[in-house]
Amino acid sequence: LTDCDGHGTLVAGLIAGQPGPDGFSGVAPASRILSIRQTSARNAPSDPGEDPVLTRATLETRTLARAIVRAADMDARVITISAV
Repeated sequence: LTDCDGHGTLVAGLIAGQPGPDGFSGVAPASRILSIRQTSARNAPSDPGEDPVLTRATLETRTLARAIVRAADMDARVITISAV
């Protein structure tokens, strides 16, 4: 899993960052991070006649719901969602 813009890595560090010599520590350093990609270029509209905004919103809602269900199925107790 690659973090295309660094946002997920930054958020994961804020949550589960291990204590370092600079004194920084995440808010829950003993937590386990489960990364699930919700969107990708594969979900982009493929029919040039489709309204890309409407199609993208529909796909994002569907894939977001699937990602939440997957996280819950994997026993996630806290889910954070970021839209960038």
